[in-house]
Amino acid sequence: MKPLPFSSFSLPRLSRLGRSRPKIRFPKPKDDGRISLSFFLIIPFVIQIVSAVGVTAYVSLRSGEETVKGMVGELQRETADRVDAYVKSSTRLPHQFLRTTRASIEAEILD
Repeated sequence: MKPLPFSSFSLPRLSRLGRSRPKIRFPKPKDDGRISLSFFLIIPFVIQIVSAVGVTAYVSLRSGEETVKGMVGELQRETADRVDAYVKSSTRLPHQFLRTTRASIEAEILD
């Protein structure tokens, strides 16, 4: 059986193309125990960004939950109203028929 023409095809690695993944270098405290200025400036911004993203995600989830709860309540009310209207319309016709039949019997139109 002849192999398919694309069976020996493989994707080249990024390192073969001359591109390498950038390395992230975090600032480290100096050997004498002092904190470098870049470390002192970067960490508060990172904390601020992470907390802002966390608060935004939390608020978004809570808002989504409230929206879903509201929609569920609305759907339940609408379904209950439709069922109620269907039951009322289904039970109204026999009553009207019986009233009409009774009135016809009383008026001696029917025997």
